[in-house]
Amino acid sequence: MSTRPPQSAAHHEDGTTVRWEPRFRRRAMLQRAISGAAILAVGPALAACGSVKSAAPNPAHPPQSLIFQPYPYGYPDINTAFKLMEQVLEPFEKQNNVDIKLVLFNTDADNVSAIIGGDGPDIIYGTQYGPYLSQNLLMNLSPLLQQDGISTSIWSKGQVEYFQRPNGTFAIPGTIETFVYLLNLSDFDRAGISYPGTDWTLEEFLTSAQALANPSKQHFGTNFAMQWDDVEGYQWFFEAFGGSINNAQGTTCTLNTSPCIQAGNWLYEQLIWPKLGVTRNSARLGGKWDAKQLAAGDVSMSVLAPIQILTVVLTLPSEINWTMYPFPTFPAGKMNWASAGFFAINRETKHSNLAWEFLKYVTVGTDWQRAMIQMNFLGPIRTDLWPEWKATAEELAPSLKNKGLQYYLDAVEQGYAVPGTFFDSNDSHTASALDTTFAALASRQQTDVAAAFSAVQNQIRAIESGAPSTAPTAGSAQAG
Repeated sequence: MSTRPPQSAAHHEDGTTVRWEPRFRRRAMLQRAISGAAILAVGPALAACGSVKSAAPNPAHPPQSLIFQPYPYGYPDINTAFKLMEQVLEPFEKQNNVDIKLVLFNTDADNVSAIIGGDGPDIIYGTQYGPYLSQNLLMNLSPLLQQDGISTSIWSKGQVEYFQRPNGTFAIPGTIETFVYLLNLSDFDRAGISYPGTDWTLEEFLTSAQALANPSKQHFGTNFAMQWDDVEGYQWFFEAFGGSINNAQGTTCTLNTSPCIQAGNWLYEQLIWPKLGVTRNSARLGGKWDAKQLAAGDVSMSVLAPIQILTVVLTLPSEINWTMYPFPTFPAGKMNWASAGFFAINRETKHSNLAWEFLKYVTVGTDWQRAMIQMNFLGPIRTDLWPEWKATAEELAPSLKNKGLQYYLDAVEQGYAVPGTFFDSNDSHTASALDTTFAALASRQQTDVAAAFSAVQNQIRAIESGAPSTAPTAGSAQAG
């Protein structure tokens, strides 16, 4: 196996080095997982969805090469992680006479440019589906799934539906990260307020944020699972109110609708403008994101991704009494953010059969996914492995028992963790228009949500039609 040098500094999502006693046990458990791995992950996990077929190795021929982009975020040390990945992949390489080259994902734009230029990876990790589809860069996996009898029911329902298109399925979930809320119960105690029930509503969530916030001291009741520099980070929220930024085909902006306007009014009028809450990547908190804001004492309730359990939660000061909660119930019912990260095959790969075998090893088999659990607590792609993720987390860190890990499983297993739909074309232009509008509202450069949503919808529809936009830009609507 060969590895292109990873640029670790650019790929640490939170820049934190993990220092906790169980990390050595974590590596030992990973080594056990490697030593016991089945070569192609056949067996009970695949019995219901077809076997993985592979060619017998032929030492007389030099190995073929496949370039693979693994999930890129959250490792305490990316160089160590790559070395461990090489060990996990070694049985597949030997069995299939292949050399797997690991390369890090940078951006979807970089991937698209590389594929068009003939230098893209064979197995792609991506986060924005649309740009690849609009330029026909991905292999249609539907015939292959059918051929091998693989049921898509092994993956998260919301993600599977997202990757399906009328003409086929072109990607498989690459990660199923979702969120819970991390609550600083010590802050509740200091404020003299009762803990909410775990079946809390959006109104109860807001009441807690109001009681916990201290705007004069720049202390916020909560952060919210939205980030304005990433389309993936906010579309789910509008669906939680019964709306959608675009239509089901990803071709027309539908932001200027009653449910979306209701969502926007709630977010800004009730949470952001009164300084009760901030979005997760708020520059107002010095670039700290998610649970790091709670660890620093800036918020009392924080969204929490599984990969932050290692780098943040287990390093919280011992005097903080904390627990995890599910997301509150939204107007449209239970809803939770799910990543839209995916694995796909480059349509121009020279080794399509081998690439498919490898993609099955990563997404249908269990060895790779179990290894990723061990490396950074990454939630498994296969829904049936989530109980194992929970058990592993509690074995490695007993302090996580009875702290609410089950709420991650609930969102995945009950099918209400869904990625927001993307625009299938002009992602960079539409995302930029939306980002500008949302940022202007957050800073109160704009105060009329309906007018702002109407303006940016017109702007995006002009982009989609290829005509020059005559709609006002984000900075030209009503200012406060």
